[in-house]
Amino acid sequence: MFFYYPVHGFPGVSARLHYLSGGWRELSRRVEALRNQVAERTGERPIVVGMDRYNIASELAFYEPSSRGGSETLGRQLFIRGESLMYDYWYPTAAFEGKTLLLIAPRAEYFDDPRVEAHAERLGPVQELKIEEHGTTPVLYYAQVVHGYRGAGR
Repeated sequence: MFFYYPVHGFPGVSARLHYLSGGWRELSRRVEALRNQVAERTGERPIVVGMDRYNIASELAFYEPSSRGGSETLGRQLFIRGESLMYDYWYPTAAFEGKTLLLIAPRAEYFDDPRVEAHAERLGPVQELKIEEHGTTPVLYYAQVVHGYRGAGR
């Protein structure tokens, strides 16, 4: 009972902590499918970047279907320094210069941040990912491809 309200919210009111019931396995499968589509189009497998502070990157690394996990999943430190907990220390931004990235966010507004556009040669369209897993309330995530990441001059 103590966990009902944080996960499901009050009746008639959506939960704010949607990441607790976020359908991580299904999201991971959908992200993997998007990665494969981008790789087919560009010839380069994109690096996944969770655009929230920590949850998306960590959960996607854990549930990543091909078992590459953390080696192909980053936090938003590529755009917002000091905002990805340990990802800031684990992965230097210079290592991703010129790479293709697949950004995943809990809200489309994350992509409106001018720092995202400032670090990209070109941005793809924002795509909606509706995740439904095991009869849970559908959760929306959003994806956007960054072509030619530019990390210099931050």
